[in-house]
Amino acid sequence: MKKGKAKLFKARKDLDGQFHRGGGGRSAEKARKHKRSVEKQLRQKSRKLCEEKKKQIFCPGDRMNIEICVVDTDAATYYEHAKHAADAQFPGGTWEAFDHYKGKPAGSTVVRTHKISLAYGLPNWAYCFWRKVEGD
Repeated sequence: MKKGKAKLFKARKDLDGQFHRGGGGRSAEKARKHKRSVEKQLRQKSRKLCEEKKKQIFCPGDRMNIEICVVDTDAATYYEHAKHAADAQFPGGTWEAFDHYKGKPAGSTVVRTHKISLAYGLPNWAYCFWRKVEGD
């Protein structure tokens, strides 16, 4: 046996397919529609931002020339030692470390490479650095 207000509303739905028990069903549907529209707007905006970013990356006028220095090391050599060796052997600017996830900077072209070996015997690690080349 139904209790409370439920006994007043049998299995009757309105034309929009919602049970109107104080307006809760209709407002819930409106909230879901609003949520879907907001999600759609966010997807469209993020897609547009990605397309703009791709245009910036592949634009030939904004290309940057870089040089790379690879320092082969053994287990006893640290990052600071490798960076100091790159600065000492190839002066002319500060060396930046590669990002392990992104690789070389977006929109860049490698024009020179250097290699230094600090390993005694076979190397088991390598540090990679890059810097912008001016005037090439």
